[in-house]
Amino acid sequence: MMKPQFIDTHPKAEAVQIHPSQKLFFKPAETEVREYARILEHATNEKSDLWITRLSNLNKGECYAFGPSFNQKTGQFEEKAFRIKITAIGERF
Repeated sequence: MMKPQFIDTHPKAEAVQIHPSQKLFFKPAETEVREYARILEHATNEKSDLWITRLSNLNKGECYAFGPSFNQKTGQFEEKAFRIKITAIGERF
């Protein structure tokens, strides 16, 4: 991402800013899955075959978020990937 993106989580809530270093990986097309898996392999040091499986198994409304996250146990930021589910906009209200 070249600029910050915003996600409205609730009409009365403030927008949540996604830092430019955060990347969201939704289920890619069959022709793109290996390319995305290689990107995640280099970023996470986990094999691309594992990422091919993970990305291929994503369902509608799911993605992997990769970027800095705060580890409350260590008090440090870490570069990690998390599988997340995004609630449909109609279900947020």
